[in-house]
Amino acid sequence: KIAQAKHGKKYNEEHKEQHAISQKKWQLANKEEVNRINKEWRQTPKGKKAMMKKTWKSRGLDMDTFYYVYPLYLMTTHCNRCDVKFEGKGRDMKCMDHCHSTGMFRNIICKSCNNKIRTNNKK
Repeated sequence: KIAQAKHGKKYNEEHKEQHAISQKKWQLANKEEVNRINKEWRQTPKGKKAMMKKTWKSRGLDMDTFYYVYPLYLMTTHCNRCDVKFEGKGRDMKCMDHCHSTGMFRNIICKSCNNKIRTNNKK
């Protein structure tokens, strides 16, 4: 079995481009299936984490702190500023507060507090 595994790995390395091309063709021919699979994946814990990482990175969070901040984000149930219970959407939605110039994490706060900070910083 070890010889088979080594052979399979070697085969995959040697045919990497061919595999990528055939995979791309399949994806183009099966767009609805790809969308369904991706939508399901985004609902898994691993998918949610990957999407959050992508979102936070695009908003400037220092990615060196992601693996510290993400579990804290999941465990936080109330705003660290006004103590409102997070309800998921709207004003009571969780936000990751960070310094926009350094990217350093500050707190997990509600959308309402986040908007107040943003308004105060613009003055």
